[in-house]
Amino acid sequence: MGTPWKRDRGLAVAIPTALGGSALLGWVLLFGGEAGPGRAPASAGAAAVDARGDDAKRGAGRRTEGGPAGVRASSGHQAGARAELDGVVTELARRTGGSYEELPPVEGARLVAGFLAGADRASEVMAITAAIADDAEMRDLIGREAAALRRADDPAARARGVLIEVGLGALGASGWAAALASEPDAAGRGLLAATPPTFDDPRDRALVGAALLATAERDPAGTVRAAALRALPADVDAAGVDRVVTLLGADPDEAVRVTAASWLRGAGRSEPTVVSGLYAAATGPTEPSASVRRASAMALFRLEEASPGALAAAGGSLDSVHAALALEDRG
Repeated sequence: MGTPWKRDRGLAVAIPTALGGSALLGWVLLFGGEAGPGRAPASAGAAAVDARGDDAKRGAGRRTEGGPAGVRASSGHQAGARAELDGVVTELARRTGGSYEELPPVEGARLVAGFLAGADRASEVMAITAAIADDAEMRDLIGREAAALRRADDPAARARGVLIEVGLGALGASGWAAALASEPDAAGRGLLAATPPTFDDPRDRALVGAALLATAERDPAGTVRAAALRALPADVDAAGVDRVVTLLGADPDEAVRVTAASWLRGAGRSEPTVVSGLYAAATGPTEPSASVRRASAMALFRLEEASPGALAAAGGSLDSVHAALALEDRG
């Protein structure tokens, strides 16, 4: 059972439902404002969106499994989609003030899309859209709502529209990457970068990783570059790891350099270029940020614990790292 949560325009309550024999949470959205009983705002618009910060912090929409166009969603989410969605929609209508036995599909699509537009976690969006994708009528209706979101003025709405289309199978990896590259607003690019979809096909996963790396290197906004780095998969190839090391030493934004050091620590990579880059950032005279130096030192300690001797093999020493940290603490 999920925990009820509040936002400016309503209250969502998690209610358990069964989908194809597996546990799935059905979500209920009580709309405020002028929505009225049983109705979401027309075309789901930006009025239902208030999800900017949480997805960026969680990077959540990447952990579903199986599903349309190679997007992962559990096999349980593929069975009985329409029946379960009808139940969720009926409950949505009841909780928003109606007393409906059934709801016309268009109204149901607006209610569900309104929730998807403002869902607290991208993983919720991916789970629901993966189930919807098995039903042609609901898929098409939700697809229209997603298209409306992508035309919205609010960058968070546009980003959520893209995620819905990926979950429905209307967009693949290249389409997601194109949406990320073409989004004009930094807030929208940050949300897209923070919630990349996961695909079964290695070629699709490579496309997503390449798009995230390109964004981390080229986006004009440091917040977007950092978001792309945080979402970067740990299994990128050696050339990709070298590009992260370059960002550690060269990005003008302190937060991006800290994120690069943290990513290298979490990825557990011990290539000589990684060790050398972290060592230079932790002990060298060119890094002006104490936060970057400390993050790099922590990454080196983790690396040396996992691969004893890696630091010495690259010409460094733990004593130098400890000395640099001690000097930092005294200074």
